[in-house]
Amino acid sequence: MELNEYLSDMKQEDAVVVAAVTDPLEQSKQIAEEYNINYPIMYDPNHQLGSKYGVYNVPGGMDMGPVDTHSIFVIDKEGVIQWSEISIQEMYVPTEEVLEELKKL
Repeated sequence: MELNEYLSDMKQEDAVVVAAVTDPLEQSKQIAEEYNINYPIMYDPNHQLGSKYGVYNVPGGMDMGPVDTHSIFVIDKEGVIQWSEISIQEMYVPTEEVLEELKKL
């Protein structure tokens, strides 16, 4: 995916990219292989991460029942969220925008 192209830029900003998915594990593995995703993907079937970050079962979210929304976070070294984009529908955040937020840290 687009983040693959920016991994070295992220590393220069001392950042680590990690994805979290709730989709069935086999489906997520197939997508990761198909798109040659080169960063860790955490499997969160019980929505522990989604609940912690407030993106699980968001009112108005995707009209699919209780699911995690599409989200992206910039979290500093102390674990504090410095920037986020949370969408109740589909989302696209240009990676350049995420890099700009990383540079502010």
